[in-house]
Amino acid sequence: MLFEALEADERSRGLFELNRCLDVKFGARALEIDLACPSRRLAVEIDGYFHFRELDGYRRDRRKDVVLQRERYFVMRFLADDVVTRLDEVVAEIHRALVFLEREKT
Repeated sequence: MLFEALEADERSRGLFELNRCLDVKFGARALEIDLACPSRRLAVEIDGYFHFRELDGYRRDRRKDVVLQRERYFVMRFLADDVVTRLDEVVAEIHRALVFLEREKT
């Protein structure tokens, strides 16, 4: 849903990859980003309710954020419910981040 919305907009078309794996270990596997924009080093993570039911899931996500930041990724997290019920707002936030990150490159 979010990927499709970003692809439908000319400002973000072709910038994002679904479930991109980085060449960085996270536990026993490579670190995977829900939606990645490699050219701007933007990582978008979608969190469902299950991420907050137990502390271990929450801790894992925080560790993942630290690893992504160490790899110089700007991390944005959205609730899955917001992606469904407020998709336009989520897309607008991502577009604002893309503009910011493009300015930071110069």
